[in-house]
Amino acid sequence: MVTRSRLVIAFSSCVVLLSAGCKDLPDSVAQVDLNSVMGMVANDPQFSTLWGLISAAEVRDELHTKQDKTLLAPTNQAFAEIGQEALDRLIQPENKTQLQKILRNHIIDAAVSAPELANGNFGVNELGKKLNTGRDETGATTVESARVIKSMKADNGYIHAIDEVLLPVVAGSTRAE
Repeated sequence: MVTRSRLVIAFSSCVVLLSAGCKDLPDSVAQVDLNSVMGMVANDPQFSTLWGLISAAEVRDELHTKQDKTLLAPTNQAFAEIGQEALDRLIQPENKTQLQKILRNHIIDAAVSAPELANGNFGVNELGKKLNTGRDETGATTVESARVIKSMKADNGYIHAIDEVLLPVVAGSTRAE
């Protein structure tokens, strides 16, 4: 069984390797606008697992942009809920496409505030899917089955911390990938 510390080492290794090979992307967080979606996620400890996956999947360029983005950001605890074995599988090179799909399920190509998200006033995510949003019985904003824990405004959009990973549904199936 792989421990959490081995996962952190694996993610760190991925970040180092990817940074060395990505000339068009910032080599360090210091080269990123710290108030951008990417900068805020990279510097927030509650998103360290998400940041490692974003780096491993090579989708940083989708968040390193002047265009407005909204990131539905699962917290470390949300990723812990899907299990260590699942995370270990996702970071394997042969599963990169699946990991990219999972992450793109969390990205909206527009700045969507918390009230807009709660009212369903946004387009589609990067997979072309309109996510089900609303409010639960306590008044908390929900996206699919996840609750929005906190919303943050970035220079190029919004980050909504969520308590679950939004797994895309396989076409023609009722199971998530």
